[in-house]
Amino acid sequence: MNNVLELFKGVGVIIDDALNPANPRKGDDIWKIKESFEKKNVPLVTYEGLPANETIQNFNSIGFLLLDWDLLGLPEEDVLQGIRKPDFSDENINFIKQFNSICFAPIFIFSKENPESIISKLIEADLYDITKSNHIFVESKSNVKQAGTLFGKIKSWIEKTPSMYVLKEWENSMYQAKHNLFWDFYHVNPMWPNILKQTFQIDGADENHELSSLIYKNLVARTTHAIFDDKILNKNTRRVTKEDLRKILECERFLKQDKLSANIPAVGDVFKDNKDYYINIRPDCDILRKGDDVRLYCLKGKIVKEQQINSKNKSKIIFNKGELLEKNYNAYIAFIDDGKIIEFKFNENNIIHEEWRNLKTKRIGRLLPPHITRLQQKYAFYLQRQGLPAIPDKAIK
Repeated sequence: MNNVLELFKGVGVIIDDALNPANPRKGDDIWKIKESFEKKNVPLVTYEGLPANETIQNFNSIGFLLLDWDLLGLPEEDVLQGIRKPDFSDENINFIKQFNSICFAPIFIFSKENPESIISKLIEADLYDITKSNHIFVESKSNVKQAGTLFGKIKSWIEKTPSMYVLKEWENSMYQAKHNLFWDFYHVNPMWPNILKQTFQIDGADENHELSSLIYKNLVARTTHAIFDDKILNKNTRRVTKEDLRKILECERFLKQDKLSANIPAVGDVFKDNKDYYINIRPDCDILRKGDDVRLYCLKGKIVKEQQINSKNKSKIIFNKGELLEKNYNAYIAFIDDGKIIEFKFNENNIIHEEWRNLKTKRIGRLLPPHITRLQQKYAFYLQRQGLPAIPDKAIK
């Protein structure tokens, strides 16, 4: 990563009352910071105060947010005379939380206030964790008023914040793929959404779901693989706990219920009924056309007792070379529903056919590809298995 600004494509938003056009404070360091970005051809939108809630909703694709913590800056002579500044901490905290709810982007807090004081308030609001890398970078204005120092500190910060670095590298690849996708279809026929929607309607499918799926699949196909900096991603300055690792793996393979469309079932949907789990293996093409009447084909599963893994018991579960070894009649899914390992068995007593209407309130999430694809393939193989005669003991012993 030679040029940090290559990552920050898009509009930057600066919020600082010193930029008030009616009463600009030209001596404030924010003017030098703003000029540094402008000289690098970064487009900027400025506000002298916290924007209205309706405005914040339009920040969902900005490149970065730069916020002054002290949005009612007083002249130095007033501060020396003992005039007390109003505390806008609560307003700033609420603004950041609202911004985070619609956008994942770098937040730079450059202020005259003590950075440690600001960080302390962010910690109290659960917006900052000193034990981890953070998407909020807090620094004193005076320390970043020179362009070289400004971009050097941003580079150092992003090198310590891999989640933000990966976001920006991936965004640049994705944006180009999005443009290519819509230009390709537009050049074929500007009415392509109407044409495809009518096709989906004739097929009896949910046209909104199908059109969205088509766009996502084409977007992935057109996205070039981003080249990530090994120097950033190979850094491991803190020990990753078992719990953290499980949470990351679960996030990779299991989408929780609150992220799913409430009325649309899909392959991989996981349901929980008391202590039992059920996972739908019926393909999407069979279930998207029939509404609440559609029947799902679900395998029944139970939580694995992890003390059985590599134990000395006869019923032990073997974990070897990154895999839980399976028989031809079962499959293990790790990690879902807060890090649990679930065993699904394939015999006839462990598959149910149930209408979606009766299951929808019990859904807890969805297992994502390639994990659900592997489960479907293994179950299909189980149905087609060919029994072989047992080998006599005397032939071996």
